[in-house]
Order: sequence, then structure tokens, then C-alpha cells
Amino acid sequence: MYSSSVNGAYSPAKTFANIFISFVGAGVLGLPYAFKEAGIIEGTIIMIVVAVMSVKAMLLLIDSKNFLEHQRPPALEREKDDENSLLSERSQSEYDYGDLALLTFGPVAWWAVQIAVVCAQVGFCCAYLVFIMVNVNDIF
Repeated sequence: MYSSSVNGAYSPAKTFANIFISFVGAGVLGLPYAFKEAGIIEGTIIMIVVAVMSVKAMLLLIDSKNFLEHQRPPALEREKDDENSLLSERSQSEYDYGDLALLTFGPVAWWAVQIAVVCAQVGFCCAYLVFIMVNVNDIF
């Protein structure tokens, strides 16, 4: 049941390690190595810069949502019967990335956001299937 592959590269321990890394996250497990390579000072500076940028991006998204809730731009005032409307009829607190793109850059940006989301999701699914195929195949 736990036989290794033909070239002997896989074992139950390696399979468990791969599955563990997928659940915990390679980024968290790779931090010690990254700090070893970058150094404690440079690693800390890079971590702080990335953290500040992440928080700033999150706060910008929240500010954009709050702006949409309070300003209610004309693009959101479309009639329910307007079949060409890209914004669906939702409550004011249910905006997504596409809505923000539509209001700032127009329909082309809305489509670009939708395509980017679909591509990201398809990529995640493909990576997950490959990961499961490789690791589950080693177990059985």
C-alpha cells in the first residue's frame, strides 16, 4: 500500500510533508529560509514593507466601498429593467471588485476584472488537481 514509486523518490513521509505544506502554507514554512538568505535586518524590513502595503491596499478597498455606500454614483442608479446594466440590483453593502472597476474605469475594466478572477480560479483549480494527483497517487 505504501510502496514507493519506480525511482524511489516518494515515501509516505514525503507525501505527508507535501500535504502538510499545502495546508499550512509554503510561505509560512519558507520564512525561516527567506530570513536566512536575506538576513535578519533586510528580512525584517521587507516583511514590514509588505505588511504596510497589504494593509494600505485593504484600507483602500474599504474606503472605496464606503465611498460607494455614501455617494451612490449615477452608474448605480440604473433601472431594474435595464438589461445592459453590468451592476446587478443589490443592497448598498454588496459591492465587489467588478463594481469598483466599472465605476472608476468603465465596462472594459469590469470585464478585465471578471476575466482576471476566472483565470485565477481556474489556475487554483488546476494547481490543486495536480497537487492531489501527485500526492494521493503516492499513497495508494
